[in-house]
Amino acid sequence: MTGLTGDVTPKKISFTTTANDKTYDRNTTATVSYGALTNTVVGDTVSLNASGVSWAFADKNVNRDNSGVVIAKTLTQTGTLSLRGTDAGNYEIDQPTNVTAKINPVTVTMGGISIRNRAYNGNTIARYAGTPSLSGVIS
Repeated sequence: MTGLTGDVTPKKISFTTTANDKTYDRNTTATVSYGALTNTVVGDTVSLNASGVSWAFADKNVNRDNSGVVIAKTLTQTGTLSLRGTDAGNYEIDQPTNVTAKINPVTVTMGGISIRNRAYNGNTIARYAGTPSLSGVIS
């Protein structure tokens, strides 16, 4: 048989995307990592290229539900993940979707004060001594 033609289409491969939760730091940057490519042909040279790709939260604030529990936010990807290697043209990937992470509240502690002892007088008022100070505040 001669004159027959056909198409060879790129093979769809996948990888995992994991976003790290972070502690509030006044910025929107997010850290994302990628797992190994799956479903490639043994012996092919292909890898994920994340050069120029960054991720961000929509805003810098902690996100809470109606009961005050910290919940995840969807991250936004800037740039495009691609494939590299001598066999990269034989494969295709989808860009990650629904990547989420949490911004957790920073722990702030107060120090520098102590409660003064006093004699019982029937009320719940207490006086303190010292100068209050906060540590952990993001400046």
